[in-house]
Amino acid sequence: MTGAVCPVVRPAARAGGAAVLAALVVLVSSAAAQPPKDPPPSADEQKAREAFQAGKFDDALKSLQAAAKANPAVGLPKVVLSQWFLQANAGEQARLVLEQAASAAVQLRIVSVIRPSRSA
Repeated sequence: MTGAVCPVVRPAARAGGAAVLAALVVLVSSAAAQPPKDPPPSADEQKAREAFQAGKFDDALKSLQAAAKANPAVGLPKVVLSQWFLQANAGEQARLVLEQAASAAVQLRIVSVIRPSRSA
């Protein structure tokens, strides 16, 4: 027998195939959509970045703390500073700052867990 084989397709199978095709179209179009852009940095974030680039790391940290206080979505100041050090290929500085952030977080957690004992 020569020629193509034409299978019998039931209507229900065609409907399921259409649903799969529609799902694929949605996935492809959503993947093609551009991710949302980050909002422009605040004045404090910009000031922090400029201080960092000038080597004024304490000033950068202070500006990041102000930015995080105004907008918590900025992130933890020392973690952001650590990321900047990594981007600048200053791994040792990044590690030190990140360790400071972790130590502060642990200390904060310990203080929040400790409660005064009650006398019997």
